[in-house]
Amino acid sequence: FSSSLLDQLRVQILLQGNLKKSTAEEVVECVLNNLNCRKIEENQRFESRAAKLPQGTHVLKVKSILPNDKNSTTTNYIQIGSSSIRLQCLIEIVEKIMEEPLFDILRTQEQLGYSVSGSHRFNFGILGLSITVQSQEEKNPTKIVDTRIERFLKENLLKILEDLSDDEFVTIQNALIKLKNMVEVELDSEVGRNWSEIVSKEYHFNRLELEAEMIARITKEEVVDFYKTKILDENAKKLSIQIIGPGDAEEVKD
Repeated sequence: FSSSLLDQLRVQILLQGNLKKSTAEEVVECVLNNLNCRKIEENQRFESRAAKLPQGTHVLKVKSILPNDKNSTTTNYIQIGSSSIRLQCLIEIVEKIMEEPLFDILRTQEQLGYSVSGSHRFNFGILGLSITVQSQEEKNPTKIVDTRIERFLKENLLKILEDLSDDEFVTIQNALIKLKNMVEVELDSEVGRNWSEIVSKEYHFNRLELEAEMIARITKEEVVDFYKTKILDENAKKLSIQIIGPGDAEEVKD
């Protein structure tokens, strides 16, 4: 097995920094000559892909493997669709608007748990949005946390989006655009971003520029429509993953 391990490979190389094109070509040629490999046949069989969630809401509950840890974790995930610049920007705008009220309502006001966060997800070309709450099972069981996360999405955040003034929306747009236009001061950061484009096979090496331009064009009405049709719709693809600590976990099978 070891003698044939490198017979077929898909080689991806990124060379970046203070070097000439000719030097980069020499390095690539040296690597390929030393590997002396053939292309992988039927490369599609080896690609990483995300599972497509069925429509509707589904729940996965498991007991924590830590018997003395009374904390539980609830992550509610909405799978939205295949990656695109526009979809990525719509999700990021919703995430930006959601960030402060999510912490204020679920963490400060309702005190559901010591950690509350929301983020957009990119899984092998598929975009989504998730909210995670870490709580004490005896104080706030996961079934209660799940209900309050859904109430936040369907009531609190929807009202915030609809009541957002034009000036407030522009402020949010400008804040995101400023982040996209921020100059990278370390080569490592730029290399990591470019390598991500290669691994994901999207190859948008000017992604930040494209996203800044797209964010500037998106309207508040488009964001509200996206939120209602892709996140709140009853046919949206939702998965609630609940890791339940000791306490009210008798309903969960080992």
